[in-house]
Amino acid sequence: MSTKPRIAIIGDFPIGLINEQYKDIKSANAKWMHTFFQSLQDVEQFEFHWIMLDKAYKTRNYFQYQGHHFYVLPGARLTIGLYTAYLYDRIQIWKCLKSIKPNLVHSWGTERSFGLAAKDFSGKKLLSAQGILTAYKQRGPISAFERKQSLYEKGTFRAMNMVTAESPWALERIKEIAPNVNSRLWEYAADASFLSEERKLTKSPSCLLAGSRAPIKNVDLAIQAFSSSSLQHVTLYVAGQDKPADKKYPDNIIFLGYLTREKIKEYLGKVWALVHPSLADSCPNIVKEARIIGVPAIVTRDCGAKQYVEHLKSGCVVEPNNLEQFIQAVQVVTSNEETSLQMGSYGVDFCRKALSVDTMRTTILDIYNYILKESQK
Repeated sequence: MSTKPRIAIIGDFPIGLINEQYKDIKSANAKWMHTFFQSLQDVEQFEFHWIMLDKAYKTRNYFQYQGHHFYVLPGARLTIGLYTAYLYDRIQIWKCLKSIKPNLVHSWGTERSFGLAAKDFSGKKLLSAQGILTAYKQRGPISAFERKQSLYEKGTFRAMNMVTAESPWALERIKEIAPNVNSRLWEYAADASFLSEERKLTKSPSCLLAGSRAPIKNVDLAIQAFSSSSLQHVTLYVAGQDKPADKKYPDNIIFLGYLTREKIKEYLGKVWALVHPSLADSCPNIVKEARIIGVPAIVTRDCGAKQYVEHLKSGCVVEPNNLEQFIQAVQVVTSNEETSLQMGSYGVDFCRKALSVDTMRTTILDIYNYILKESQK
């Protein structure tokens, strides 16, 4: 057995990207975890074990890939898990951790069982927060499932040796929930393939909105804004959603349905701006991707990615749910091609460095070493 410190990483790893056998796993959708995995390929200091769950499997599956260890464990249905405090999932993870004997458990998010499973672990543990559900429900409507799930957040945060968040906004929200938690900023890298996308703007002004119909994303505000006479000369492309059959929309609002990552890049390369009017968001990937390409973004002050948008220089930061401010911001950013190109390029070098794989890897290795060193005191 290797004498290297063992790091067990629990989360929704998109395992199908490295092993064709698992391409149909529905729960493994955290694409940024694949970028994280790639960032660790040349790290010799630690032995890495990746743990994920899927209800389609009845027994533990294991394989090795590029020196890393992967485990696919049987998992319960989400609703059953939620109302049983994820007991089945936690037992499966506990058994796996018992066999691995990790020096540190690194779990991802409080939206499912991963944070609670790390909380069960008696050794050193790190949680990387995703959505901050407690903050979300304070700022807008979320599902009954998410409201129930948010009740686990405070206890989970407090049980960790450290909690990381990917934006200053998210760190502030964590401190509101658990003031004494040891927390640190750790930003997930944006997909480096977006760096190669060139901006070739559409002939007439256009914007992209990408995301789900979840009320917290506040898509209806954008629809209302682009339906107004003030913005009917600007096309809004809505990615990730099909056009609702029971409603009529003006011709300048185009629903694109689900888009591949390649198609997302293509649209980001040609729109004049990205719009993201969320009521609360820890740090949406689409804003990061837009900014490393050099696309100006319009976000709200309760959007974690606002640290990559300098107001009136690389986009606009507006008040959540303020329709007039949102409309004015779109008018400013799409006033002419030169404005869009200049605003998009402003601060892009900073964004690319902050969102690079090197920065992500350096920061997390420093965090691992810090936690493990603390355990020796």
